[in-house]
Amino acid sequence: MALPDGSCHRPGVQPDSCGVGFVHDGGYGCNPVLPTEPCPDGLLAVPGDETCREIMACGAGTWGDIPVEATTQHVDGAAGATAPDGSAAQPWPTIQQAVDAAAPGAIVAVAAGAYHENVQIQSKPVRLWGVCPSQATLLGVTAGAPALVLRTGADGSEVVGLGVSGNGMGVAVYGASAVALDRVWVHDTLWRGVVADGAYGVSAVTLTDSLVERARGIGVFMESADFTMERSAVRATQPDQPSPVFGRGLNIQLSCDQSGCLDSPRSSAVIRSSVVEQNHDVGIYFNAADGWIEDSVVRWTLPQQYDSMSGRGVSIEPCGAACSSLQPANVTMRTSVVDQNHDIGLWVSGSEATVESSVIRRTAPNALYEDGGRGLSAQACFADNGCMPTSHSLVTVRGSLVASNHDYGLFVSSSEASLIDSVVGDTVPREADQNRGRGVGVQYSCDAAGGCEATAGATMDVQGSLIENNHDLGFVVTGSVATIDRSIVRNTRPCAADDLYGDGVALFSHLAPATTTVTRSRIEDSSRGGLSNFGGAASLQGTLIRCAAFDLNGETYEDLELAFEDLGDNLCGCPEATEECRLVSAGLNPPDPVGMDR
Repeated sequence: MALPDGSCHRPGVQPDSCGVGFVHDGGYGCNPVLPTEPCPDGLLAVPGDETCREIMACGAGTWGDIPVEATTQHVDGAAGATAPDGSAAQPWPTIQQAVDAAAPGAIVAVAAGAYHENVQIQSKPVRLWGVCPSQATLLGVTAGAPALVLRTGADGSEVVGLGVSGNGMGVAVYGASAVALDRVWVHDTLWRGVVADGAYGVSAVTLTDSLVERARGIGVFMESADFTMERSAVRATQPDQPSPVFGRGLNIQLSCDQSGCLDSPRSSAVIRSSVVEQNHDVGIYFNAADGWIEDSVVRWTLPQQYDSMSGRGVSIEPCGAACSSLQPANVTMRTSVVDQNHDIGLWVSGSEATVESSVIRRTAPNALYEDGGRGLSAQACFADNGCMPTSHSLVTVRGSLVASNHDYGLFVSSSEASLIDSVVGDTVPREADQNRGRGVGVQYSCDAAGGCEATAGATMDVQGSLIENNHDLGFVVTGSVATIDRSIVRNTRPCAADDLYGDGVALFSHLAPATTTVTRSRIEDSSRGGLSNFGGAASLQGTLIRCAAFDLNGETYEDLELAFEDLGDNLCGCPEATEECRLVSAGLNPPDPVGMDR
């Protein structure tokens, strides 16, 4: 984009900044290299895969490519060994027998077959290898219990090439660290897929080249545990039964009970080169946890089944209903894509988030009310008794694209946000009433019942960014403070519902003063006002306002006098901005009421 000083600046994701397995779209974002359709059951695709593939080849022979060592314990449920001793000639009929007989660190080699049992590894590390996950399956038989559980003393254990399913959870880690799950297929469990709980001791799990598919309730659940996921997929998590709630892909949280947060270690998660898709409620949920998302895709999240609400891509929240400011979440997302989710693409409440070289796009409206559909929404946390201004969010968006969302591309309430070298554009109106479609909104917090904390305004700093092709208002500041520097706000169209508005930048002192400073920027092709000021304080320097119905519009609002400060070097006009800017009062209508935080 061309800046007023004649220089050029490229916002959005840079052509050389896409993640591994992604390609630049030639504009401002990146696209993942993935199959065009969802993969069939048991097949895997991660960024960089053009086609769906097997999780692991089965190899030849009874135990395929499983390493054979002097201490290897063999399992073959179909062999009918008369005197089983774990040898290849006399294999154990059950996995648990082999685990019990294995020396610490030994391999348990599992042949093809369905093993109807619940297996426990404790007090020693074991390397549990299946011939391949499509042929060797552990089917837990005890209702609600893990098919495979690793307990204290099983540090350093590994599970490779095994399918896991059954009547309860898939794989649970209770007090074991350095547990590696490699090329496993956890699927169709009647409860959670992969679980780790630090209440039993330090718990840490790595999931690589694996698939967690159609678990119930939550695909991957980490509570006060450390988790790393690489080149894996969590998909199609189903709601709990009989109460059809959740269906989340990943849930990373602090230990808690009905009274709130417990004094326990924080969870942390690193998610790389992975796909989280077709889940319900939330794709990835962080609660008072630390997270890193890189080179990954979160898409196609569906609403909760029982109330048609949510369906968010990524949610980042503090702990508990009390919105404890001492336990916020802190998540960084880089070189990733959040695409085609519902309600909100990335939601930050009372926490910290950094978005770098990423894309948040095509968020669908809330399925129940047909409103929302925001790209990124950052707010103060809401406790049971209303907004907690001290629990504000801190969000930085750098070198990223927020595009083709509904309602607002980027919405910030009672929080601090920075938009740097990024693009927010092509926001479309809400489906319910065809209102809004705004680019960026900055305001104080208001709940769904209409209660607003006007004393808790937001702050927004925009640098080197492009806000274009939005509806109603390109950039609106309500009872808050914003600065715009070296940026462009252009092609703001009227509201689709009534063909009104279309202001490039608007400030609105509703319930609280609004202050906006625009420097070294361009405001172009606004259907109504270039910059509209309703009872606020606006300062401009080195800024061009081109082709607006009104260059500068000022209106008194709620007995608050407007203020304009000309800091010099501002020009207006059409088709080129070559003239002195004119301030008019044309009795224009102010924006509609502020957006709710729901």
